[in-house]
Amino acid sequence: LRIDTIIKRHVDSPMKEAKLLDGDQILFHATGSGETNDPTALAVYSIDNNQIRDIVHNQPILSSSLSPDGTRLIYSSVQGGKDIITVWYDLVNDKTIDIWDGYSYWATLLNDNRYIDLSGYGYKSEIRMYDLKTGPKKYKTIAMINDSIYAKYAQSIDKSIEYQKKMAAKTLKPMLSPGGHYLSIQLMMTSGLSAIHTIKLDDDTASDTVEMEIYEFTTLRDGRLLISGRIDGVEGLYLASGGDAPVLLKEGMFSNLAASSQMDAVSYLTRTGDERPKLLAGKLDGNRLTSEI
Repeated sequence: LRIDTIIKRHVDSPMKEAKLLDGDQILFHATGSGETNDPTALAVYSIDNNQIRDIVHNQPILSSSLSPDGTRLIYSSVQGGKDIITVWYDLVNDKTIDIWDGYSYWATLLNDNRYIDLSGYGYKSEIRMYDLKTGPKKYKTIAMINDSIYAKYAQSIDKSIEYQKKMAAKTLKPMLSPGGHYLSIQLMMTSGLSAIHTIKLDDDTASDTVEMEIYEFTTLRDGRLLISGRIDGVEGLYLASGGDAPVLLKEGMFSNLAASSQMDAVSYLTRTGDERPKLLAGKLDGNRLTSEI
């Protein structure tokens, strides 16, 4: 791997995040001024011609999701200071495909016309699956979410723009498994623990929920979860499968979890006694961690 050239491009507003598209293009969020630096624009920068084209300008962006192939985009924004809309956008042809009222705490595009989100209020909050070919308002409920922090919080305040931002901060975006067959979502619970819902995307079914104190997790190719967290005071690396209780693989504090899409191999970061980082990798043989290097 060799870096041939580096291109510098001045952007008037700070960037919050950037994603590489096909055709040497970059999709980025531009942020506003002030303490929050909330995203106020979505734009695409073309490396070839050094040009920037706005998708949304000077308009609060609540959330956005790019399809895996980089051709479609779903974003929620605030129009006129009060109206919250969700937009389905074609990045290849630079045009809006559809617009509908409402906002999701998050939305994730699974492909160019299928997405999943967390919607609703309070005890009516639910994980929904949409097929945009049949219309954005038609969905299938995957799971009801009744005991998360955001669900409790939702009942006590007005459903304002500020409310929407606070709700988004209390839910963690979904994580796709290597291969894209499973989707896992972590929610903070009122008990102080976290719950992870794993959805099998081939038939849109939800597995049993894993609930424990979770620092970090990643999804394996078969839908199992590798979790850094704590159960009954024991910190370590845990393996969770379906409704079974998580199995302790290795005691300690771990971060930067990653899984291979080709084999049951995982990697993780720990620290030595003098706080030096130490990167480890191992293989999963059933519920055992083996061949650690």
